[in-house]
Amino acid sequence: MNKQKISIIVRGALFVAIVVGGAAWYFNYSAKHPSSDDSYVNANLVNVAPKVSGYVEDILVKNNQFVKKGAVLFRIAPVDYSVQLDQQQQALEYSVQQANNAKAQIAIAVANVVSAKVNYDNALAQVQRYTEMNKQNAASTQNLQTYQTQFAQAKAQLVQAQATLEQNKIQVEAANAQVGQAKAQVANAKNNVGYTDVVSSVNGFVSNMYLTKGQYVGVGQQVFGLVDNDSWWIDANFKETDLERVREGQPVKVELDLYKHANYTGVVQSLSYASGTTFSLLPPQNATGNWVKVTQRFTIRIKVENNSQFPLRVGASADVQIDTTK
Repeated sequence: MNKQKISIIVRGALFVAIVVGGAAWYFNYSAKHPSSDDSYVNANLVNVAPKVSGYVEDILVKNNQFVKKGAVLFRIAPVDYSVQLDQQQQALEYSVQQANNAKAQIAIAVANVVSAKVNYDNALAQVQRYTEMNKQNAASTQNLQTYQTQFAQAKAQLVQAQATLEQNKIQVEAANAQVGQAKAQVANAKNNVGYTDVVSSVNGFVSNMYLTKGQYVGVGQQVFGLVDNDSWWIDANFKETDLERVREGQPVKVELDLYKHANYTGVVQSLSYASGTTFSLLPPQNATGNWVKVTQRFTIRIKVENNSQFPLRVGASADVQIDTTK
């Protein structure tokens, strides 16, 4: 065997070794770094709906604008609700006045009970005294009967005074209940006035807004949406054969089709406990065993933070790769 043949054999063996080694490295790396291009950007979508109905008086934001939590988005004409608030406040003042009057009657009724009790005690003492004197013939029966009549009258007056006091207490309870109800109505009216300013519940982006001034909106009517800027994630669908090493908290490399030179990083937030076909109308193909076995896919949620320079957009396609070595 000449040197040329030996050289060819050595080169061939070296080439095979490189190919085999490279393939082994690739499969080992792929097993530890599973990836998926079946991935999409997602975020919480908040429906904006007023808590009171009325005509739109002013709109303070534009479509696709970023807004902070608590910022006023649009305003409903507050005139009707302000009038209702004034009426409820007047009703509250009247209820408080009625309650105060009822409490004043309580004080009078208590004084009447005290006075009637004194008269009752005095009349009782006189009856008891003249009863003993009559037994000893020291007082006439006529005088005894007179004091007995006075005692009966004092007793009746005491019973009447006590009944009036109890009735006044009931009236005070009813008046206090009316005050409580009036206060609740005032609070509700104040809330309604405040609800005419429709505010953002999240930091996010205005989306799908077609609201116009003068438009009538009803309670709970969805007028547009907000994309929550604090809740971005990626739903990545992985083959079940790639999940063995995946754990929550592992780092993820993210590339978006939107941007060629922007790389995001994220972390595995959770792994689905049901495959993508579990809740579909049609069962998986191999459910009855009559079809070729199909590798199922499970959704992995990957938490990512938005980047103002390369902003995320709901529905954007992504390629993700999980580092399962960490």
